[in-house]
Amino acid sequence: MVEFAKMQGCGNDFILMHREDLRWPVSLFAKMVCDRKFGVGADGLLMVAPSQKATVRMVYYNSDGSPASFCGNGIRCFARYVRDQGFADSDQFTIESDAGIHKVRLISGGSVSVEIGKPQFEPAEIPVLLPGKQVLNRDYHNKKISCVKIGVPHTIWFVKDCEESDLVKEAKLFEQNPDFPDSTNFSAATILAPDALAVRTCERGAGLTLACGSGCCAAVAVGQQMGLLRPQVTVITEGGRVQVKRDAAGVLWLTGPAQWICRGHLCGELLARMQEKG
Repeated sequence: MVEFAKMQGCGNDFILMHREDLRWPVSLFAKMVCDRKFGVGADGLLMVAPSQKATVRMVYYNSDGSPASFCGNGIRCFARYVRDQGFADSDQFTIESDAGIHKVRLISGGSVSVEIGKPQFEPAEIPVLLPGKQVLNRDYHNKKISCVKIGVPHTIWFVKDCEESDLVKEAKLFEQNPDFPDSTNFSAATILAPDALAVRTCERGAGLTLACGSGCCAAVAVGQQMGLLRPQVTVITEGGRVQVKRDAAGVLWLTGPAQWICRGHLCGELLARMQEKG
């Protein structure tokens, strides 16, 4: 029997479990358990693993079975799961991901605040193979795009109304694009006010989601870098609202909901199908 939990942050939903409980190739397991027709259904799989550097380590896989170094909405859900399951003994602790060490703080009412880190604009760090020291408001295939790394690569496209854009179609330009060696998450963003932003994101490995935490941070970081946004911004997504704040050191903090959906165990028939495919 394999136990799991399901949680969501602004409609971005995840399967959570202990890494030690997994007996199948992780990529296959993530793809099958996240399938919305034949599995439990989720945007990604989050696993608790031991860490020598932090309270726990977060291992994340997208719904298509591809690994990712970070997930903004996911780490909030992961933080609450870790606390509720007893892996942490206080409401403030640290989580290791492939993107670094993150401080987290649980807030009453089911919200979580996470230290995301400093945005990286250097093309080699993102990576993006376009010239210049930064890619900000750059003409690219009839779009003005900006590129930044917030744990994972992001490309931001500021538009008048992000709800009107055919985001899935537009994002295809960046899939398997040699200018983006690690691919990229692609977001359309609309500035509503100096402290308010609307964002929609097509995530690499998951497609169009109701919200993308790191995408919200990326859009805010780009807007701040361009001098268009204040240090603290409310970001509106289809699945809900989050707060992104840049502190005096230039570090971004993401605050938003992390809510339980259910707990359960995977039945033998699903596990048998995994055994056959594995």
